[in-house]
Amino acid sequence: MWFPDVRAMWEKPLLERYYQKLLSLGVKDYSHDDFKWDYRFGVLCHLFSPVLQASGGFVTATTWWYSLERILAAFCDLDCGELLG
Repeated sequence: MWFPDVRAMWEKPLLERYYQKLLSLGVKDYSHDDFKWDYRFGVLCHLFSPVLQASGGFVTATTWWYSLERILAAFCDLDCGELLG
C-alpha cells in the first residue's frame, strides 16, 4: 500500500531481506523466482482489498480510492497482469 516512490526505494531490499530470512530459517526448495511469483500473486490478490473496503462501508471513498490507486500502481509496476494470462 505504499506510494510508488516509496515502494521503489524500499520494496526490493525488504523483499530480499525477507527471502534471505526464510532461507536462514530452514525453508528449502523455494527458488527466488517462486518467491517473486508468490509476491506478485499477493499483489494481485490485494486488488480486492479496496473493493472490500468500499463494499463494506468501513472507510470513506477517499480511503479506498487511494488504496486502489496504490495497489494498481504496484500491479502495473510488477507486471502482475502476466499472471492472469
